[in-house]
Formats: sequence, C-alpha cells, structure tokens
Amino acid sequence: MSLTKVSYSMIQGAPVNALDLGADPTGALDSWAVLQAAIIFCEDQGVNSPWTPTYSGSNVGTLRIPAGCYKLSAPLVITHPINIIGDGVQKTQFNFTTSDSTNFAFIVGDNDANVNSIGGQLAGFSVLCNAGTVASGGLHVLSSNPGTSAITGLWVHDVDILNPSVGFKLTGTVYQNVFERMAIRGNGGISGTNGVNEYGILTNNTGDMIYNHFRDIQVTDVKTNAWAIYASSAFSQFDNIQTDGIVRISSVGGRVNGLTIEVITATTIPAAALGYAIFLDQVQIVTSLALRDVPQSKVSTAGVFVQGNTIINGVYFQSSSAGMQPDKPFVFGTNACVLSNVQMTSCVTKLGLSDLANVTAFRCSDITDAGNDQTYGTWTPDYATWTTPPTTITARYVKSGNRIDVNLYCQGGVCNAGSTINGLPFANSGTSGGVATAKDGNDSTKGFTGMVFAGASALVSIPATNLGTDYWTMMITYFTA
Repeated sequence: MSLTKVSYSMIQGAPVNALDLGADPTGALDSWAVLQAAIIFCEDQGVNSPWTPTYSGSNVGTLRIPAGCYKLSAPLVITHPINIIGDGVQKTQFNFTTSDSTNFAFIVGDNDANVNSIGGQLAGFSVLCNAGTVASGGLHVLSSNPGTSAITGLWVHDVDILNPSVGFKLTGTVYQNVFERMAIRGNGGISGTNGVNEYGILTNNTGDMIYNHFRDIQVTDVKTNAWAIYASSAFSQFDNIQTDGIVRISSVGGRVNGLTIEVITATTIPAAALGYAIFLDQVQIVTSLALRDVPQSKVSTAGVFVQGNTIINGVYFQSSSAGMQPDKPFVFGTNACVLSNVQMTSCVTKLGLSDLANVTAFRCSDITDAGNDQTYGTWTPDYATWTTPPTTITARYVKSGNRIDVNLYCQGGVCNAGSTINGLPFANSGTSGGVATAKDGNDSTKGFTGMVFAGASALVSIPATNLGTDYWTMMITYFTA
C-alpha cells in the first residue's frame, strides 16, 4: 500500500497557499506566473470562504501569501471574486519590477465587458512600486464598460503602497466598495522616485462611481506637483484621511469626516490646485477639517476652497510660526454654506463680510474681526424720557460679526415727540443711521419709527405715541466696530 502526500491547498474548499504552488518568497525569482495561475485557479474553484459573502452567485476562493518578498514582472489581474490575503504589511511584500510607469501591480477588472460584481478582498500586504526601472502604480480598480460591467463589493484593507506613480486608481462603474487602513507613502526603491510621484488616490469618474467608502487612509511623502488625493465619487464617505499633500474631493451628497493636511513636503503644488490646499466640490457635510503648518508660500490663494451647499463643522488651523498657514483660510463659491466651530492661530489673516457672501457662520470667534462671528445676548432698555415707560418682556440682540440685530418686545407705554430709548447693546459705528420700526400687535395703525445715528447707542426721534396696554415689537439693524 502506498501513500501520496497531499498538501492542504490541494483539498477542495481549502485556501490556496502560494508557496505550495512554487512562489518564491525570497524575491530572487519572478513569482508572477505562479501567482497569476493561482489567482485563476481560485477564481475557477469558487470555494466557500469564511472571509467574504457570496457575490453574483459565486463563492469566493482564498489565496494565501505567506510572509516573504515576491517579485512581480507583470500585473496580477483579477476578474472574478477572490480573497488575496498576506501575513501583514510588514511581512508580505510584492516587488513590482515593471518598466512601465502607467502599469499597476494589481488590476481588478481589466477592461472585461463581462466582469461584474467582483467582490472579495485584498488584505495584509505591501506593494513596492519602484522595484524596477520606474515608479509604477499600485492598484487599479477598473470597469471601462458602463452599463455592462461594474466593480462592487470589493474590500481592500490593511495594504501599504510604496513609492507609486499612482497609489490606487478607480475607473468607470465602481460602487459600494470599501478601502480602509491603507498607507500610500515613500519607502526605499529607486533613488529619485521615493514617495508619491503623481497621485496617492485618483478616480476617473467615467461611469457610475458612487457609494464608495474611504477610511483610515494615510498619503504621505507626496512629491513636487503631485496630488495626495484627486477623487470624484458621488454619495461617498471619506473618513480619517491624513496627508502631507494637496487634496481635491468631489462628491455630490458625500461626507468628509476627519481630513488633515500636516505640512506639505513638496517644493511646489500642482498648478491645477490653483493655490488651494483642499478643494471641496459639492460635498454635503464636512466635519473635523485641519491644516497644520501648511505654509503660505506653497498655498498662495487660500487653505480651503468650498463649492456647493456644504455644511462645515469643526475646522482647525494650526501653525508653529508666522508664514506656516495660508494667508486666507477659506474661499467660498457662489452656493450657500454653513460654517461653524472654526479655530485659527493669530498669524492667519481674518475673514470679513466680503469673504462670506452666502455663508452662514457661527461660533467662529477666532476666525474674524470683521463679520462672521455670531453671538447672542440681552440688553436693558432705558425709557427715562417716556411719560409712561413700557413694560419690557424681552430685549435681545444677535451680533453677526459687526452686524447688530436688535429685538424688543414690550407692553404699553406713552411718549412725547422726541423721546428716546437708551442703552442699545452696541454703538452704531456706521457712516449712516439705522432705522427702527415698532409694530403694535393689537392695532396695525399704531406703532412708531426711530433712528440710531452714527456713533450713538440710543434710539432717537421717536414721535408722540400712545400704545395703551397693547403688546408691541421693535426691530432694528445697524453696524458696530
């Protein structure tokens, strides 16, 4: 009786181990052919996997890549559901030795009109993109036939992409995918190509790119004239993103939660950035935005450009010394925005009313001395000149920068012509007066008008008025220093 030794990977339904198929973990030999064959085998096998649910009626096979360094002379192409799982970014590494800067180490989709709903996951490895003669790309998720193919259900996590031309790129109809816990950065390789050479993240929205989730992503060592992120994906989320390069995000109905640019390592930024560190287009909600030591010499127009009806809550500008922040923090497009909870250091030029057209700003006391900090308060009217003073029910004001909106709600009162109401909360520093209008809530024929003259803190020129016991309101708007 003879026995045949069978590896675990040969058992139907078991994960496939790349070493069992002849991949070289030393990096001395090219492992591309072995690994591509293993990918095709796992795709055809359709085994049941505990990692990922079923997609498009097929179960997902798993290819295990144990610790080691694997040389790749050509891209690994994935066209069907599969899990490719390494032992971690510090243990499993692919060295991509191509001489083509436009190529990618991993291609999911490959222009196949029949590729649909890839699913599966890529996890637990790093890719050195400049192990050859040039820096190449890391990962390309590609569906170039809108309407007939789509990439969805893909989960890429715990992956480092080192020294890429483009870290990862999305093209075509790519929706409901998750990219998380990724670092796109510089590390070794060919001298002169260390770092992110063109784009950390790039999306070409030529199809239906929507509902994707990018979270816990770091893009650092961004080189001169390169982008950290240039992304367009509608109704998508960008959470906890940290870079040292320029960011542009376009996402109709999308969210950005936790985006930080800390220092800019490049000598110059891309000309297409127009002098902005962050460009936000049509993003619906933005929270926890931060610029730390982003020098004015590199971001010459403003820190953040905002286009679209956007709610921005929680912005932090920090600089360690003068010149280490943009001279102007924001530029807003023509659409209405809401800006709140902004903190800035003293070496940043303040914003005024002219910068904030169509912007509602509040709780931003550190951002302006000219017109966008909104505070509320009460004041005590003085009716000393009235024959019969009214009963004050409420006396409130809203201060929006240097604009003052005063409201007074009273009952009754009698005054002679020329009476005044003293004690307004702020003096009028405008060049012209403010006109007050008081309306009787019981009798529309009753009421009065008055003036707050430049330099005064009193309402004057009130005509003779008998309000009896009626309730009345008065409103006035003017400007202070």
